[in-house]
Amino acid sequence: MKQSLEKLQNQIAEVVTFSGEVPLGDQEAYADAMRKQGVSEETIQALVAEINSRQQKRASQMDVSPAANCRQRTDGAEARNGFGQVIYRYASTIEWCYNGTIITSLDTWQYGNGSSWGQANP
Repeated sequence: MKQSLEKLQNQIAEVVTFSGEVPLGDQEAYADAMRKQGVSEETIQALVAEINSRQQKRASQMDVSPAANCRQRTDGAEARNGFGQVIYRYASTIEWCYNGTIITSLDTWQYGNGSSWGQANP
């Protein structure tokens, strides 16, 4: 019985894919966009924490002048087992600023956890 439960715990029952584009730094809009697509709070909190960490590290590198318009787009997936537990999550994010005619700064990054993605980033 224990082996059956362990096997069920690791089987994918549902995959939620998500995609969203919001103004850079608007974490409330980001979280709301993810919630509307059925992403778990655990994944939302992990991604927002990663976004905040990255933005703090490179705040001086981004063009955030009043003339700059900055956005971020995230596409990803979250897989859950039959118990609703997240088995893995993956997201790819691009952040950019532009001044109306040209992109002035650009950053991309990926986030994932779970053995199927090779490198775990809890």
